Amino acid sequence: YDQGILHTWLCNDLHDDAVRELGITTDNRGLLPDRTTADRLATWANARDDTEPVTWFPATLLTWDAPIETTFVPVVTARPTPAPAPWWQRLADLF
Repeated sequence: YDQGILHTWLCNDLHDDAVRELGITTDNRGLLPDRTTADRLATWANARDDTEPVTWFPATLLTWDAPIETTFVPVVTARPTPAPAPWWQRLADLF
């Protein structure tokens, strides 16, 4: 995943380095096994100078057993502004 300021260790090719340098392994779905490993990986990624200029942090994926129901309706008071182009697109537009 690579969108705006959110990046994964895959979009910066950190996976191979983390496996080699830290001995990190993933489960059969490619996910980190626990929070301790995720914290260790984030600390390691933040100390590097060859990654995207973002703050690396651990995150958790959740699934719900039951759908969440709500009666709230979105309120739109102004037309949304378009999202800015990704940094790589703005850079490509310069050339």
